[in-house]
Amino acid sequence: MNEKNKILENRQYLIIDASKLNFVKFDELVGAARKNNDETEAIIKWDSQRNLSFTGHIPFIKGPYDNSEILNITSGSNWQYSGAYVSFNV
Repeated sequence: MNEKNKILENRQYLIIDASKLNFVKFDELVGAARKNNDETEAIIKWDSQRNLSFTGHIPFIKGPYDNSEILNITSGSNWQYSGAYVSFNV
């Protein structure tokens, strides 16, 4: 298994209510949060070896999903390029 596949194997993803992004502790995540086309949902990702401390404060959560599951979800029309990313610095 190459290095990229090892990294992706350890990634987990949640779909949350985008209006609840203010509860997210971005220092626990990997990369930017991605919003769907109508900006009502957002995908967050993290290393599965880490426990997220903030998920109890977010009432609308789908997942966790692995990399292949989230790729399948984001291939749907509601997740086609929206250009809506929430950036952060860790």
